[in-house]
Amino acid sequence: CNDPTYTLISCGFQTEETSEDIVYGNEIIDNNGEQICTSTAIDPAGFLTSNDTSVTVSARCCQFPVAVTCDEHTPAQGTITADCSAAAVDHDILLGCSFTNTDGDQSGGAYPFSDTSDFTGLSYPTFITPTSSVCTTETGNGVTVPQLNCCSLPGGQLDCQFRVNEAIGSSVTVACNRADDFMASCSGFVTLDDNFNVNAQYIEEVSGTDTCTVERRTRIGGESPLVYAMAKCCRFTLDPTADLTMDPTHDPTTDPTSDP
Repeated sequence: CNDPTYTLISCGFQTEETSEDIVYGNEIIDNNGEQICTSTAIDPAGFLTSNDTSVTVSARCCQFPVAVTCDEHTPAQGTITADCSAAAVDHDILLGCSFTNTDGDQSGGAYPFSDTSDFTGLSYPTFITPTSSVCTTETGNGVTVPQLNCCSLPGGQLDCQFRVNEAIGSSVTVACNRADDFMASCSGFVTLDDNFNVNAQYIEEVSGTDTCTVERRTRIGGESPLVYAMAKCCRFTLDPTADLTMDPTHDPTTDPTSDP
């Protein structure tokens, strides 16, 4: 984030070549005490001149009036669902939900729910109130694990909802659409076929509005699966002051109001 007063709360990524790139996903790592976003893409079909293709990584950096701390959590290989409440002591608020692919093959993405039934088959776009702090991946042909950014906000509260949208095709977008919300993260998921994968999920400003964009790999002559974009939209409030004044007024007024 390049500014110690800002906190890295989630990451996004976007590949250069949308037709054939396969993305390892993205994750937050500690670099000499600084949290940074990383991602890698490859070109397994050899359409580009090099096996290493270009991927752009974006960091979501926010400034809060309280000291926010976050802990990146990537569970062991073979795990498809992880929960901030179980993974990080005192960091039980899920702000970032993404995926890390350990072998560079296809991944259907990640979603901040326990199961696809929690957000599919609805009228879109729609708001969904979170009931847990889980992040789940779909593996495709690859070996994929969820990547969570688990945070705590002592002295403050977050009122969050997920704004979910669905589209048939290669991309889908969604905006928060609630006054006073900020977009904390953007997650993407594609209905699973072994040859489809999410190769972009990022937040960008469109006409002055933060927008979550999710893209999948394009296949010529292939099917058109459903693509989902899930934005976490939050409002921050300070906790009320818990302590009463230590210097109350002991004396009654010497000039009471005479008229009722």
